[in-house]
Amino acid sequence: MKKNIFNFYHKLPIGRYPIDGGFLEITSEHVENLQKKEGALETAILEFEEEKKGVFFFENSSKTCFDDVCLYLSLLTDRKVSWNPKEILLSFHGDCDPVADINFLHECFPKSFDVFKTKSLVNAFWCAANYCFYPALEVKAYYASSCINKLYDYYCSEKEERFPKGFINRLIDYIKRSVDDFPVSGEEKKYLEDVKERLDIKRDLSAVYKTEFFCSNCIMKRLLSDEEKNRLKLLNKVRNSFVHNAANLVDKIPKKPNLTEDRILDISVACVVITKYMCDYFLLVNVLGLDEILLSSMKRSIVQFVESGEFNGVKVFEESFEDFFKRKEIDC
Repeated sequence: MKKNIFNFYHKLPIGRYPIDGGFLEITSEHVENLQKKEGALETAILEFEEEKKGVFFFENSSKTCFDDVCLYLSLLTDRKVSWNPKEILLSFHGDCDPVADINFLHECFPKSFDVFKTKSLVNAFWCAANYCFYPALEVKAYYASSCINKLYDYYCSEKEERFPKGFINRLIDYIKRSVDDFPVSGEEKKYLEDVKERLDIKRDLSAVYKTEFFCSNCIMKRLLSDEEKNRLKLLNKVRNSFVHNAANLVDKIPKKPNLTEDRILDISVACVVITKYMCDYFLLVNVLGLDEILLSSMKRSIVQFVESGEFNGVKVFEESFEDFFKRKEIDC
């Protein structure tokens, strides 16, 4: 069974490329269409022996393996790829920043997507791919934050990284004993007893701990310094604040009480993009097992931010773009 694929921009030579148990075929006509860059152009053919149920979508979805491959190609190229030309005509077309080098996309075509058959990974991948379909920063921030939270939960669960039950029980006992020494009188005693009965500490890790654990083990591959941990905490504060209430973002950045709206936007954009990079890197390298050399530029950007606070050459939390350009002029 074959379907034409639209809006898949690449630099692949004519040939057949295996992907997810099927084949992506590039013809001379497709190569010619890639030069036109207008409208909904057919740029490949996707072939499967049988139309299997898709894994990247909700359980009750009618999506199939054809949709899976299109969504995956969308993630790699940062633009809407579909077998339905109507979806292309209705989609957003902005400046594209492909996840992988389009000259070597064929090295990113996995034999199977079956590794994603867990709910948290499916949701994470869906969010990562949908990030590129919308122009509004608020929507991109929502998808990036949802994706990274799913990945934190997945990775910590896989590694069984939780607070030890014995530690939690000892801590609760200690707190209860300490509560008994709290000075109360009269009717306040019944409040104290009620508080003791409701004392509970979850074994699940905090968002801050999950962030550090994830970044240390999946990206940096080493222990993090206190300065690096603080930088990740700030990254989380900014992205969460922007998603939930952008107007209150200023108070999340220490010693920066008088930020302009433009400066807040600069910081927000950087934090959203860094978060997206972390998502893409984990999904493609740690889950699908792609060669990290294909994503070396992305990893360098993440590592540089964690180590120095710089992203695309700008000190995200410390200087404006105006300060950045002045600094660069002096360096030159």
